Amino acid sequence: KTNPIVANVVREVRKREVDLRRHLLHRLRSDVTMPQCLEVVTALRRLNGVELERSSRESANGMNNIDLEKIHEAMEWRLQVNFLEARDVWLEGNTMTSGSSLGMASQHSRKLGKRMVSSGNSEQLLDNIDGYRTRCFE
Repeated sequence: KTNPIVANVVREVRKREVDLRRHLLHRLRSDVTMPQCLEVVTALRRLNGVELERSSRESANGMNNIDLEKIHEAMEWRLQVNFLEARDVWLEGNTMTSGSSLGMASQHSRKLGKRMVSSGNSEQLLDNIDGYRTRCFE
């Protein structure tokens, strides 16, 4: 009953959704401004909405009996975890860069197998991360 051409297009679109989600999460690992960060989170939420709508249609067609609220809650938690993991990667990259620019102290600390970062710079980066999280998810 299903047209193979339509089924192929649907499969390709779903594959692109996965690629788009991966690309958006990768963007969060880079140095992005607050507006860019909010755009990425908004796009990820829209992708979640598409996925939720698909689940809703399947549920309405009797394909499976699911609790859409629980699915939405799980998607939101997954988005927050992905966001925090991506920004953690960005923070670690900035910490490494900051640590390597400290000159002599940084060279000495590398000998000990540690990177030294000024506490003020670390606190500023952590404050920025907290600000992103607050604006995106609260």
